[in-house]
Amino acid sequence: MGSELTMPKAQRLDLEEAYRYCARLARSHYENFPIASLLIPREMRKHIYAVYAFCRYIDDLGDEARGDRLALLDAWEGELERCYRGEPRHPIMVALADTIERFAIPKEPFKKLIEANRLDQQKNRYRTYEELLHYCDHSANPVGRIFLHLFGYRDEERLRLADKTCTALQLTNFWQDIAIDLEKGRIYLPREDLERFGYSEEELKRHRVNENFKRLMRFELARTRELFSQGLRLVELLDGRLKVSVELFSRGGLAILEKIERVGYDVFHKRPQLTALEKALLFLFALAARARRERSNLIWAWTWGRAEGVRADLADFGHSQTCLPKDTEGMNVNADLRDAYRRCHEETRRASSNFYLAFIALPRGRREAIYAIYALLRRWDDIVDSPLPPEGKRRALEEQREKILDLYRDRAQAQAGDDDDDPLFLAVRDVIERYRIPSDHFLDVLAGIELDLHKRRYRTFEELKEYCYGVAGAVGLISLEIFGYRDPVAKDYAVDLGIAMQLTNILRDLKEDLERDRIYLPQEDLERFGYSEEELRRGIINEGFRELMRFQVARAREHFQQGLRLLSYLPLRSRPCPAVLAGIYEHILDKIEARGYDVLNSRITLSLWEKAAIALRRSLAGRNSELKM
Repeated sequence: MGSELTMPKAQRLDLEEAYRYCARLARSHYENFPIASLLIPREMRKHIYAVYAFCRYIDDLGDEARGDRLALLDAWEGELERCYRGEPRHPIMVALADTIERFAIPKEPFKKLIEANRLDQQKNRYRTYEELLHYCDHSANPVGRIFLHLFGYRDEERLRLADKTCTALQLTNFWQDIAIDLEKGRIYLPREDLERFGYSEEELKRHRVNENFKRLMRFELARTRELFSQGLRLVELLDGRLKVSVELFSRGGLAILEKIERVGYDVFHKRPQLTALEKALLFLFALAARARRERSNLIWAWTWGRAEGVRADLADFGHSQTCLPKDTEGMNVNADLRDAYRRCHEETRRASSNFYLAFIALPRGRREAIYAIYALLRRWDDIVDSPLPPEGKRRALEEQREKILDLYRDRAQAQAGDDDDDPLFLAVRDVIERYRIPSDHFLDVLAGIELDLHKRRYRTFEELKEYCYGVAGAVGLISLEIFGYRDPVAKDYAVDLGIAMQLTNILRDLKEDLERDRIYLPQEDLERFGYSEEELRRGIINEGFRELMRFQVARAREHFQQGLRLLSYLPLRSRPCPAVLAGIYEHILDKIEARGYDVLNSRITLSLWEKAAIALRRSLAGRNSELKM
C-alpha cells in the first residue's frame, strides 16, 4: 500500500496467488510472525495470513489513508459483503472467502473489526471503563473468536475466555502506547479513572509521572492482569499448538505489564517492549508449560523447576546431601545484597546471550549465584582487555586477588570490611559463604587470566591445556559447587567441559586474537600440519589449514564427550544449564565445519533463534542421565 490508500480495481485472482499476497502482507508487517510461524501448523498458515491481512488492511485504512477514511471503511465493508455472497474482488477477500467457507466463520467478527476502526475515526476519549470494554469487544475480541473457529472451537465457554485474553492484550497495548496514542490525539485511559486518581489530561499531555499517575497505572494494570488470569483458563480447554499460542501471547502481555512496573510506570520516555531474547524465552516457557502438562519432566525442570523445593534434588539423589547447594528461596537478604544481585543479573543479561540463555535454566538461588560469578569473571576479563599498560593491568588483577583473599582470611572482618561499597564483592562473598567455594578455584582463574598479559604463544597442547584449565576449567569447578554434585568424580568432567568450551572459543576467535598478537593454536600443531604463522597472518585457507582446524575441532569434541558425563552427577534441576551451554558451543563447532573451517574472513555467530532451538532440544534430550548426541 502507498501513502494514499484506495480501494483496488475489480480483479480475478488465482486462489493460491491470493493466499501468497496475504502471506507477503503479513510477513512484511507483523513483528511476531517469526514466532507465530513456529507455532502454526503448516496447513493452517495460509488461513492465518488471510485473516491477518484482513485486519492489517483495516488498520491501514483507519490509520494511514488520506481522504475520507469512513468512506473507505464503508467500501471495505461492501467488499466483505461481496465476499460472503461469493463475489470477492480484492486478493485479500479472494483468500478470505475460501477460509470463511472452509471453517464456517460467521460474518459478525469481521464486521466488528471494521466498526472498531470507525470508532477510532469518531471517538478519541472514553468516559468510562465500560465504554473502553465496548471498544475492545470490537477491536480485539473478534480476532480471538475467528482463531477459535479456525481450530474448530465454537462453544460459548471458550469464546468467552478468549474474549478475556484478547481484551487484556488490547488494554496492555493501550498502557504500553500511551505516548504514541497521545501523538495521534487519542486517550484510552477512562476519564472516570483520571478523575478518580486526581490526574488531569493536561498532566498526561505534559508526560508527568507523579504519584497520582503511578496509582492510576497501578489500578489499570491490576485490572488487566486479572483479565489475563481469567483468560488463561482457556489454555486447559485447547489442544496442540493453539494451547501454546494462547500461553505465549498471554505470558507476553503479562511480561509487558511487568516491564511497565519496572520502569516506574514511565511509558512516556521509552516504550516498554520485549527484547528479542525475552520473546525467545517466552516462546520456550510456553513450550515448557505444555511439556509440563504432558509430563516431560526435564524441560519442566529447566524452565519452572526453580519453583520446586530443594527436596526434589534430595529425592533425586537419596543418600547424598553434602554436595547439594543451599538456595536462597525463602531466605531473608538485606536490600544492599538484593541490589548487588540485581546488578550482577543486569550485567550478565547485557554481556552474553549464550550464558544468559543457559543460566535462566537454574533455580533462583543458583541462578543468582551464577550471575555473580559471571559478573566477577567479566570484570577480570575487562581488565585484561582494557587500555591500561601491562603493569597497570597486573596491579589491577593483584587488587582483585587481594579482595578475594580478604573474603577468606577473616569472615567476620570481611562482613564489616571495605568491600561493602562494591556491590559485586558483596554478592560474591554471599555466594562463597552459601556454596563453600574453595579459594583455590578463584586463584586458578586469576592465574589463567594473567597468562594473557605476557604469554602470546603456546608451544604444546599441554601448555595450552594449562591455560584453558585456568580460564575455563576452574570456572567449571566454581560452577559445580553451585550446581551441586553427588560424587567428586564430577570435578574431572566439569574441567573437561570447561576446556572444551575454551577450545571452541579459541577456534571461533582466531582472527580477533591474531589482531591482538595472540595465537593459541599450539606451535607443535602448526608444524605438524605444515602451516606457518605467516600464512595465518595473511588469512590463507589451504588444505594444511583445514587439516589443522579439523584436528582442533576433533580435540574439542573429545573434551565435550568427556565433559557431558558430568550431567549424570548433577541434581535434576542443575543439568539443563551445562547441557544448554555445551549444545550452543558444539553448534559453533558444527558451523565452523560447515563453513569449511573459514574462521578468518568472518566471525562464526549463532542467531537468537538457533540458540533457543538448541536450548529446547538439549533440555528435551537431557531427560536421560547423559546426553547422547
